[in-house]
Amino acid sequence: MTLKASFNSLSDSLCFASAITPLLLTVLITSGCQETETSAPPHGSQSTVYDSAPQTHGTSIGVSTPSPSKTIARVNGYPIELSEVDQKIRFELHDLNWQAYQLRQAALNKLVQKQADTGSQTQAQSKQQAIENLLTPPIPPVTELPKSSVSAKGQIHAPLSVAVFCSFQSPHCKRMQPVYQALAQQLGDQIRFEHFDYPLSFHRNARPAANAARCANSYGKFWEYSDALYAHQDDLTPERFLSIATQLHINTPEFKACLENLEYREYVEQDVTFGESLGLSNVPITFINGLYIKGPALLSTLNFYSQYALSQVADQALSKDQKRDKQQQIEKSQLPLRLVAINLASDAEHSTAVIELIDDESQALFRNNQPIQFSDYFSEPPILVTIEAQRVLIKHQGVLSFLSLTAPSSDTASNAQNTTQKATAVTSTGTFNEDQQTNQDSLELYPERRFNEGNRELPVTTLTPLSREWLDEQLMNQSQLEEHFQPASHKVEGQSLLKLSDVQQQEFYQTLGLQEGDVVLRVNDAWVYDGQNTLWETLDQEKDVTIQLIRHGLPVRYDYSVQ
Repeated sequence: MTLKASFNSLSDSLCFASAITPLLLTVLITSGCQETETSAPPHGSQSTVYDSAPQTHGTSIGVSTPSPSKTIARVNGYPIELSEVDQKIRFELHDLNWQAYQLRQAALNKLVQKQADTGSQTQAQSKQQAIENLLTPPIPPVTELPKSSVSAKGQIHAPLSVAVFCSFQSPHCKRMQPVYQALAQQLGDQIRFEHFDYPLSFHRNARPAANAARCANSYGKFWEYSDALYAHQDDLTPERFLSIATQLHINTPEFKACLENLEYREYVEQDVTFGESLGLSNVPITFINGLYIKGPALLSTLNFYSQYALSQVADQALSKDQKRDKQQQIEKSQLPLRLVAINLASDAEHSTAVIELIDDESQALFRNNQPIQFSDYFSEPPILVTIEAQRVLIKHQGVLSFLSLTAPSSDTASNAQNTTQKATAVTSTGTFNEDQQTNQDSLELYPERRFNEGNRELPVTTLTPLSREWLDEQLMNQSQLEEHFQPASHKVEGQSLLKLSDVQQQEFYQTLGLQEGDVVLRVNDAWVYDGQNTLWETLDQEKDVTIQLIRHGLPVRYDYSVQ
């Protein structure tokens, strides 16, 4: 997603587009009342579909630029500069700038709504009308980070480094895991994740959990072990640490000694000390190439700052000739062409662009230095000169111009790429307290956690590894394990659902994370009820297993990977 496309998705209140259907406005700020995703690019792909041209101008509030050199105090003749003060509170200043941006964006949305409501264009006119958001979000300060002391996830030479300060006992950090996973799917080989431990003072079990994950890191299993810790966040005990190790085939005497001796305690405290030196007070904190992002964030927020960081990397990589070309007054092309998507490869020869002929909405794939021709439409076809991160340069009749990434028409969007990413809204990442989060706040920050009413399915959150050898041993006692399923009072179409009982001391159910009173609804795609329990068959035959259940009246999902 381009910087402009990501930026436009940050307008979190422009839901009026659906309410003013008669105007049929072509809203360049594709947004919604909540985060909405159609599909994510496959792993390793950089192809995305964009909703508007890259932003190169506009009103930016609170962009973190160096403070001017100005003496604001003297102590015994020693001057104290404004830049020195601002450096110490750079994160707090950015948080204020973000809140100011949110207030202005909300006010702007109301004004745009009012203006749209007073419009009197005909249907044909309104189709050509566009709303362009020129209010850009603040760019955070950049912080230089050391290399993490645990193994990174992703390509070592990836242009994007996402450093996450988290606590394994933080519900906010747990909820961010699928967001990070979605970002990784979209950016593929362009992204690398690094972990920093930042257990908060009231997270009693977070430090032992961090040590356990680092013990697993010595076996090359840090990220798998971390996923399992988040999956069992309410049970961060020594028994659970060993249970996870068993499933990952690393429950060795050395691993047990590592747990008991807290062998990596010093490394955990080094992360904490560094986080405190930065002034961090809550988790999660995300740094994208050093760009500071506070608190829980939606995918569109991370996308915006990722694309900004990529654009900075691309600018630094430009040759002298390319920089000179960029400084020239190159205007937007007036040809009836629309740039729909790009696939930017490390080797320029393999970069591609999907371009649409607006007149008939036909699309084709082009490479650098290739003529852009649709049948015989152009008597002298333009040449695709360069594919950049946010646009392409084309030359037609000796004139250099550019095409910006824009949204294809609704009828042809799905044809451009089967990985269309719909731009979405972002909620504020302002102040929050780790230990004071209401259920309503959770729903507002993470609407994707609600049941999808269409298929009654919860999204993936965390993944628990299961050992095939351990499973086979447990399933030999299937008849005894089945006795813990009892008919529940709930009925669906006359069939009694099944509830778990007397499972507190059962290794099988405890390892899966299941609890007393859980009402199991589905195993993978099959409903579970009295007379049909596919749990055993699925665990025996499948590698990927999902259990959906009701616990204390709330839906819960567990995902397992059998190894």
